Amino acid sequence: KLAPTDSADVANALGLKDGYEIDGAVLQHPGDESTLELVQWIRPYNPESAYAVPVNHFGIHRMAFATSDIEADVAVLKAQGVEFVSEPTTAPNGERFVFLKDQDGTFLKLIEESGTPATAGPDLVRLVNTNMNVADLERSREFYRLLGFTEEEDGAQAGSGDFAAAHGFDDPIEFEGVDVSLPGTGAPFGGDDEATLQLRQWKTPFNGAPPYSPPVNHLGIDRIAFFVDDLNAAMDEMNRLGFEQLGPIGGGASVGGVGIVFFYDPDRIKVELWGPVSEVNPNSSCD
Repeated sequence: KLAPTDSADVANALGLKDGYEIDGAVLQHPGDESTLELVQWIRPYNPESAYAVPVNHFGIHRMAFATSDIEADVAVLKAQGVEFVSEPTTAPNGERFVFLKDQDGTFLKLIEESGTPATAGPDLVRLVNTNMNVADLERSREFYRLLGFTEEEDGAQAGSGDFAAAHGFDDPIEFEGVDVSLPGTGAPFGGDDEATLQLRQWKTPFNGAPPYSPPVNHLGIDRIAFFVDDLNAAMDEMNRLGFEQLGPIGGGASVGGVGIVFFYDPDRIKVELWGPVSEVNPNSSCD
């Protein structure tokens, strides 16, 4: 469970000036140890809805989870009142998938993996990736390469009919893309399957709406967080490379204490770095 800490330094790091109050919890998937941080903002509250259909809005639009039986999962979730964009369909690359929305309108994607036993569902296997819609694929690829995402797999696709309808469109769609991952030994292509980003540059139709603006209290997936071994060193390197910082470090009252800091990626998607500090944060009231 997340503590509703109201410290000035953390508020500044989040892009807030007048403090805050939250409730929340950190959930972990037992299969792959992927982590979701659910946060309910009490103060300040932002009533604006999460990204709506279509799914080509700039920013972090959705997360994708693998399932052992997509048809069974859809049936179980529909019986619970979950809203789906369409029926499951097969993409041109052979991937069977479906989009759904949670109670706040946040998009999720289910992908059926072959070779796993079918169950009554829902039976999610692992977090597959986090989607980011970007304006310039090469520019974003280079940014996340600097953060260590060096394993790559092509993700460009185009199609019409059921494939377009599954994304919320009547007309044909086309996007360029690449899946980038931290080095490792996991599936599907030699990277760390708990840390894969799906970068997509939409060609047709194009949506130029900007990502969520600061602070970080918008409904939906507002940011992505990466752990670093030395927060001060990581922050200094990001500043050296010229990336814009949202606010100062929050936390880190003692060496080794955990702090957080936010940067913008090239599309102004908020990227959180968190980890132990190597220099005391003199403005911190918590570790």
